[in-house]
Amino acid sequence: MLTTLSCTIDHVFQPDTGEYWCEDEGGEKSNRVTIGVTDGSVILESPFFPVMEGETVTLRCTQRHNLLKSPADFYKDGLEIWTSYTGEMTIDGVSKSDEGLYKCDISAAGGSPENRLVVMNNHSSLEKGLSILLPLAADLHASDDAQKNAGSVILESPVDPVMPGDAVTLLCKSNPTSTNLTADFYKDNVLIRSSNTGTMIIYNVSKSDAGQYKCRVSGAGESPVNWLFVKPGVILESPPHPVKEGDSVTLRCRKHNNPTTHIADFHKHGVHIKTGYSGEMIIHRVSKSDEGPYKCSISGVGESEESVLAVQGNDNFVPEQSPENSGAFDRNHLYILVSVVSAVVFLAVLLLVGGLYFKKKRAVASTASEDESGSRAGAHVDSSDVTYAVVSKHLRKTELKPDWMSAE
Repeated sequence: MLTTLSCTIDHVFQPDTGEYWCEDEGGEKSNRVTIGVTDGSVILESPFFPVMEGETVTLRCTQRHNLLKSPADFYKDGLEIWTSYTGEMTIDGVSKSDEGLYKCDISAAGGSPENRLVVMNNHSSLEKGLSILLPLAADLHASDDAQKNAGSVILESPVDPVMPGDAVTLLCKSNPTSTNLTADFYKDNVLIRSSNTGTMIIYNVSKSDAGQYKCRVSGAGESPVNWLFVKPGVILESPPHPVKEGDSVTLRCRKHNNPTTHIADFHKHGVHIKTGYSGEMIIHRVSKSDEGPYKCSISGVGESEESVLAVQGNDNFVPEQSPENSGAFDRNHLYILVSVVSAVVFLAVLLLVGGLYFKKKRAVASTASEDESGSRAGAHVDSSDVTYAVVSKHLRKTELKPDWMSAE
């Protein structure tokens, strides 16, 4: 039988932060819950009681005195896992691996305390007859007079991110007067415009217009800070929640308001990893090594914001190199091999040509040296080396015969 006990803490303060549980007379204890009390401006709204496996869990990062949504970074166990432009993170089909300490951070506003997310299976909820019922997160804020007396000046601005080229209207209101106000508008605490109508219009908005805006009305005060976020001209579509190892993940790169496919380059940790000619990159059998920040770029248009891909562990998953990554791996190694072989061949040819050149040069020099030595030997002949010969001429006597004897 389920027993419900109640305990009310009036006017909570920061020292009330900690783990709570209840115990019956028999010594049986309930599950433990963590209550974080903060006097800071950033709050993480999360389930204070254990959730069941398979449920959908939404974490919201908000600022006190500002009900508008702000871009926020979410952390689990100290590691950044998600960035949301609406300040929300949704976990579909929550599992035991999602348990842990979560917190969020809003730029220029600070971070929230850590909240513990506890996940129970469908049977463990019946094992104990005790549970703790907690109030809504809004009741756990530290007491603050300013919370009771919200400012009377309000700045109305787009809640969701706007697209480049849109016209954005900022409207400053003050109760009880809400029209024809003379208001000053600030961006990142710098005065940028004064208006006697309480209206500021940004025509053809761009990335440089993104930032924190507020307005001030003389005699009435100033509004809370509102974020204006401008989406990039290029959008990377990726899974909004962690995926499990072994799943197939598709990243799509497109221009805003244009579903037409474009050739896109994909980057991880700032390093180019793939070119998608259809604007897509598919990771077959995703693994923990695929975790990280991704972004894409389209030539002549620009690049997207980074999107973090988070991968949950799977005990039954056996890592396997995907075909696409394997092809890229083989192409890279082939390119390296061809480059090395080409360099070796070029060096060998260079050495061969150089060797033949110097060999020919030495042969020509040797021939010239021999010719020069021969010329010098012919020009300086020593008389002692000349051989002289004495030729004697002896005349034989010939007997003269009469003419008539010769005729015979």
